[in-house]
Parts: sequence; structure tokens; C-alpha cells
Amino acid sequence: MDVLADTLGLEELQQYDGTEFEDRDEIKRVLEAYTRECETESLLTRLLDADVWASKVNDFHEMAEDPQVQHNDMVRTFEHPEVGEYTTTGIPVTLSETPGEITSQPPMPGEHTDEVLGELDYSDEQIRKLHEN
Repeated sequence: MDVLADTLGLEELQQYDGTEFEDRDEIKRVLEAYTRECETESLLTRLLDADVWASKVNDFHEMAEDPQVQHNDMVRTFEHPEVGEYTTTGIPVTLSETPGEITSQPPMPGEHTDEVLGELDYSDEQIRKLHEN
């Protein structure tokens, strides 16, 4: 905690040396208030130069623009019947023998109910009665 406090010039963090777990909410509040006012790249440089592990956390749009994310085809755009075109993350892991793929859009509420009930051995008549009630 001392290294972080010294690097950021936040003397109030030094009081938490040894109590980081118990005081994590207060430490988080102090750090959030401080970092909200900082330029990301400048803050990262200071932390990394002091051997403090740190990394930028991207929002969805920043992540989608990352060259490595684009190269790995990790952001996909699909057409949905009700919401139109939407962009989402792809499959996070690519395995050599079973790479996986997204084959359909997310289902609408209740879209697969009849199919699931059929797999659970409900008859067409039982499913019809469920819809009626």
C-alpha cells in the first residue's frame, strides 16, 4: 500500500497498510475519486514505472476497436428480427478441433418453449393446454 500511496501521492492510503482487505471499500472510494481525475495513459505510466501492476480497463467500444480483438474476430455483428443490427462479443476461446461458432441470434422470450417441452416428453396436447392457461 505504501508504494501505491507514494506513487499517487495519496498519503491517506498509508493508513490502510496491512488492512487492505478489511478496508477495501474505503480504499476503492479513495482510488476511484483520484483516478477519475487522471489521464489514463499518464496514470498507467506512473504505476508501471513504480512496478505496480496496472492495466487499462476498456469499455465495450474501446474493446471493439482494439486491433487484436478485430484480428481474432472477437466482435461480431448480427441481425436480430426485433432489435435490428447489433454487435456483441464472439466466442472467447478458439479450440483447434472444436472452434465453435455463433449460429443464431439470442432467442426471444418463449421462442423455444414448445421445443424444450417436447424434449421433456410433453405431448402436443399438453403443450397446447399450457398455452391456453
